Amino acid sequence: MLAPLGLVLALSFGIRRMNAGTAMALFWIYAAVMGLSLGSIFLVFTGASIARGVFFITCGDLRSDEPLRLYEPDPIFRGLARFC
Repeated sequence: MLAPLGLVLALSFGIRRMNAGTAMALFWIYAAVMGLSLGSIFLVFTGASIARGVFFITCGDLRSDEPLRLYEPDPIFRGLARFC
């Protein structure tokens, strides 16, 4: 579970010294490790429990700054807050 963090740190701190091929290879390795990491979540939990968790996290995020979003010109946020 800490391998993606290590790859992000390696990419972040070493990107200026790497050539493009090395950076691209590290990115694809990072993408594969993230896929395996997220894939393990789908193996352990059911699809319904993952969807419910994502729904509540999203709605909790929308509700947390609701007083600040009332002043935003984009009405899509107000519609999503009413949905949650």
